[in-house]
Amino acid sequence: MFSQESAQDFYIKGTKTVSTDSAISYLNKAINLDSKFVLAYFSRGMAHFKRNDFLYALSDFAKTIELDSLFADAYFYRGTIKNMLENNIPPTTGNNDIENAKRLGSKLPNLKIIDSSKRK
Repeated sequence: MFSQESAQDFYIKGTKTVSTDSAISYLNKAINLDSKFVLAYFSRGMAHFKRNDFLYALSDFAKTIELDSLFADAYFYRGTIKNMLENNIPPTTGNNDIENAKRLGSKLPNLKIIDSSKRK
């Protein structure tokens, strides 16, 4: 008899691997098994962020926030990406997310607000 792996099993594998491709693959499996697995969305967003796949990361951080509106670090990364994607989004739209991250107690470093007057 074989045991079927759970969403939690795939999540753990995804967070322990050093390969971002493998991490995304495992986290996809976790999400396919449990579409409300908040930490799997956040972790997959982080893997996409590390690969500079910012639009995929943005989507995963948005889903994380949709499922858990108090997830401070998801606000931080979503805000950071919004501020980085100045060609696609006005450059300061991420500031609200970064303010939310601060308000919710994110301990991430560099919680900086973009001053649009200092942008090129």
